[in-house]
Amino acid sequence: MAVLLVLVPGCFGVAAYVVLRLYRDRSAARERQLFNALIVPNLDDARFDPDEVASLPGPAARYLRRAIAPGTRLARTVDLRLAGQFRDGPAADWRPFTVQLRVSAGRGFLCRSRVGSSKGPDWVGIDYLSGRAARSQRFLGNLVPVVDRDDASTARAAVGQQLLACAWLPSILLPSSGARWAPADARRASVRVDGPTTEPALNLTVDEDGRLRLVTLLRYRPTPAGVDSLVPFGLRVEGSANFDGYTVPSRAVSSWAYGTDEAFESMVLTLESARYLSLIHISEPTRPFTLSRMPSSA
Repeated sequence: MAVLLVLVPGCFGVAAYVVLRLYRDRSAARERQLFNALIVPNLDDARFDPDEVASLPGPAARYLRRAIAPGTRLARTVDLRLAGQFRDGPAADWRPFTVQLRVSAGRGFLCRSRVGSSKGPDWVGIDYLSGRAARSQRFLGNLVPVVDRDDASTARAAVGQQLLACAWLPSILLPSSGARWAPADARRASVRVDGPTTEPALNLTVDEDGRLRLVTLLRYRPTPAGVDSLVPFGLRVEGSANFDGYTVPSRAVSSWAYGTDEAFESMVLTLESARYLSLIHISEPTRPFTLSRMPSSA
């Protein structure tokens, strides 16, 4: 009897682990499939010609001429690695995170994040938008499923995330990619892009030399009552770097309720690497879709 009392709980524990492992493995297989499907090659090997933006509003033309070097291959997909800190609200603690993000013009994105915790295992998040389908998952210790949403609210939130990522893929914002610009004033212009869903406007503020300073848009954010609400969102650009001919934000600070009395900084991020995929990458093997663990001090 004593042996049974020891073995039975152990068997249940093993069974539970097997079920969780199978669930996570299926999720990981879906992630890899989507990750590979998001590559959009530049089949005609098109390159950036500054004359293309000559007729755009002044801020848009200055920004694009600075963001894309003449002759740069017009990538339709970018792989990003970012790190930093974020918080859920103005009174919440800051937590460290790392992100691997693939963004593709017209197809969507796949974001895999790891958030550190001082009270237990790291959290791993999977968020994607593919066509009109979106999903958001959270795993404790990269194994135990805690959140799995694929409803309309998730899709609305994903659209805003996709649009914001255009700041790291400026080739999407060219007229030849279907972008539609409208002037605001001497330093600001708005743009709408073709995507898997109806996109809101992205508003850019640039300096006289074309440096991107601020990105704003309206994003859906759940209220305490569980109802989605459009909220002003801002991304303040504090630094830039050049990768493969693209000059993109290397350090930025995001804020929810931007420009209102309820505004609070929600994320401080640093770009660690950016890889722009084009015609030359069609036959290359896809890089492993992995994230490093958070530092033990997190």
